[in-house]
This record gives sequence, C-alpha cells and structure tokens, in this order.
Amino acid sequence: MHNEADTLSRYEAAIEMWTNKCISNPSVWHKPDTEEFKSLLPEITTLAQNGNVMCMYALATIHSNGLMCQTENEFFNNHTELISKASLWWEKAAERGYLPAVDNLLVCGVGATADRARKIAGEVESQRKDLIGSANGMPLYGESFIQEVFNRLYA
Repeated sequence: MHNEADTLSRYEAAIEMWTNKCISNPSVWHKPDTEEFKSLLPEITTLAQNGNVMCMYALATIHSNGLMCQTENEFFNNHTELISKASLWWEKAAERGYLPAVDNLLVCGVGATADRARKIAGEVESQRKDLIGSANGMPLYGESFIQEVFNRLYA
C-alpha cells in the first residue's frame, strides 16, 4: 500500500486527466482510466474508513461519476446504485464538516440525510436571503449558505 500523500496524488492525477478529457469535448461520454481508479479503490477506501475526509470525498466522486465503469451504458445502468454509494461517503465527509460534501449531498445525494439537508436548505433559503448571491438573475449558493446548512444539519 502507498502512503496517504502518494495515494491522493495518484487520485488527483487520474481525476485531472479524466476531467480534462471531459472539458475538451463535453458532448460525449469519456471513458475514465478505470484500471487506475480500480487500483486506487482499496487504498482510498482504507484511508476513508480511517477518517480521511479527502478520501471519503474521493470515493464519492469515483462512484458518482462512474469512474470504474467501462462504458457509458454500464454507467447509466448502475447510476442509482452508484449515487447511493456516493451519498454514503458524502454523508460521512459532511458529518466531519467537509463543505463540498454537504453541497454534493444537497445537489445529488439520495437518502434520509440528503432529503433532510434539502429541507434545511429550503429553510435557510427563505430565512437567510443574505446568504444567497446572484449572477445573471440566477441565485448563487456559496460557502456561507452551505456552512449554514451544515450548522443546522449537524447541530
């Protein structure tokens, strides 16, 4: 097993490579380096189980984006299960105060905690308009908004 820094560095390199492919042509599905993500999975899982929030978030990202799926059809056919797995890891990272995980739980998560987070977000939206920005007539929910949702979710 690699050390924590090496594992996270390998993950960051693999996710950056895949992200850059997606950015270059967002109109088509891009096969990730599934072998690299599969080889990283046991190491990242162990670190996540030992409390590393970055690894918890990485596991959620691997699952939610289907980064171990060989084909687009495999991704779509397994999407519900993948989002369920991702939601568990977003929740674990969110419990530890990792705000990007709270955000993803709100937007993409499934299950009781995600539902509760969305209900709380609705309350925050109506009660704390000062936490919502705007751009081109669209609301922007920034870090302060997500922090308030976190505070109420885990109070």
